[in-house]
Amino acid sequence: MDGTLDANEVQDSLGDPAAVLKAAWSEHGPAIDARSDLRTWLRLKCFKDVHRTMYVATASGKKDYDWPHLAMRYWPERVDAKCRQDPSLGVAHGSFWAYHPARAWAWELRLQDEIAPDFRIEEAPYHGDGGDREHRAAYLAEHWEDALAAITKEVLRRRRKKKAPQPELTLLEPGLWSKHPAECWQLELDIIAKQSADFHLRAPDEPATRAAFEQSHPELVAERETLLMELTPIDGLMFGDIDEAVCDEAEDSP
Repeated sequence: MDGTLDANEVQDSLGDPAAVLKAAWSEHGPAIDARSDLRTWLRLKCFKDVHRTMYVATASGKKDYDWPHLAMRYWPERVDAKCRQDPSLGVAHGSFWAYHPARAWAWELRLQDEIAPDFRIEEAPYHGDGGDREHRAAYLAEHWEDALAAITKEVLRRRRKKKAPQPELTLLEPGLWSKHPAECWQLELDIIAKQSADFHLRAPDEPATRAAFEQSHPELVAERETLLMELTPIDGLMFGDIDEAVCDEAEDSP
């Protein structure tokens, strides 16, 4: 701002914050020396939010100004629209799972490796929804194929990062094994073939579902055992050259 903003422009751009300015002046105005420069008293703590709001109000077309929670407070529709388009703003305002569940799932898997095995991207309810739990469950139920593909990419990323076969990946959420046992079994076979080493996809519902699946499909168990016996170990130095495109895609930022 260059100091020449018209009073009507302030009212039009600020909306409710204009009332905040009026209330702040009503409470603190009499204590301010009338001879003081305008810029001096606008720096007072009581006007801090007003000053920030006037700055954020000029954010038309500028993503950086929509990061603060203050922007969501006064321009929720504008910021919400940008959260739908930009995953990083969704993270900032707690709508990552609501608007970008595929990326949230992929990054949750990655951060379980880089931060802690029990890490979750947790978000409070957003605009009356059920928060991260509701959106995670919906994603795994409605887009389970994409969820399994993300698991494969994450295993390959970890393998390349550590230059070693990954014996397992543990999911915190049940459902994929119990609802799609054949596909989870095939995912394991695909990863075994790629890394020339055994692999297990663990989950809360995996042990019971696996036991039932193996009992119902002894021929598949025999085929897996044959595959494992025929594997040729891959030199650890080669891991960085395998599936580069897949691993690079898995490492995209939100």
